[in-house]
Amino acid sequence: MGGNVKLSVILFSYNQQNYIEQAILSLLNQDFKYQYELIVSDDNSTDKTFDIIKRLHERYTGKVDFKINRNEHNLGLIEHFKKLVGMASSDFVVLAAGDDISRPNRVRRVFDRYTESKKSVICSYVTLIDKNNNLGRVWEGPSSNKDKSSYKEALSYSPYCIGATLAFEKSIMTDFPDIDSKSWAEDKIISFRAFLSKGVGLVKEPLVFYRYDVGVSSTFSQSLVEPKLIISRDYITSKQKFSDALMKKELLLGLIVFLGFFKRLSVLSLKILAKAFK
Repeated sequence: MGGNVKLSVILFSYNQQNYIEQAILSLLNQDFKYQYELIVSDDNSTDKTFDIIKRLHERYTGKVDFKINRNEHNLGLIEHFKKLVGMASSDFVVLAAGDDISRPNRVRRVFDRYTESKKSVICSYVTLIDKNNNLGRVWEGPSSNKDKSSYKEALSYSPYCIGATLAFEKSIMTDFPDIDSKSWAEDKIISFRAFLSKGVGLVKEPLVFYRYDVGVSSTFSQSLVEPKLIISRDYITSKQKFSDALMKKELLLGLIVFLGFFKRLSVLSLKILAKAFK
């Protein structure tokens, strides 16, 4: 890792003026004893998100290497994510979203798990929180209590890491083909690539307050009523995973991925037919 920076935290935002200040302050006030950088990037928001980011940056006088960026044009989730990873100066990256809140010990717990496990991807549980800051239950996500993936999980479309908690080595991006911008989200790809590299280190406690009814999670839920969109994005993501598997000479795993896609396609097709003949 270059210089004295132990890790990079990258926070990407878009039209999150109601939540961005909480998100940034939670990452500027970590109990991590080492030097780290925080890169906050706005994807050309149409509200006051970047104004808030700029104000916080101008007033900050602490020890965190706090940097900001605003895209000249809206890139979309995946392209914005890839750009931010490229901007990170460290080889280990912690991901954050502009509508979530990180607990004060998140960076420390993630880094400790990374250094002790030597895994390529680290993730954790979350505490659900709604748009009004009402706390919900602790969600362990698809990962449950496991520290690694299985072929059964490779067959599934769901990631085994909650995207809001992801931290990973940059090699997860540089050692694989470029991620298709039409993929659903980065968590499905990063989780799968962990299976192809050094695996996942799971922190079995909630480190993030995750907003489940706004932003990407809300958009994703709404998209579930569009079967054609589901099929298209599922195919693109499965094709991405297949390319990743071939890169690592895991042909069997790549075939399992497409077997999972065709299984989901069959189930969805039957549901569409059943609805049509009602």
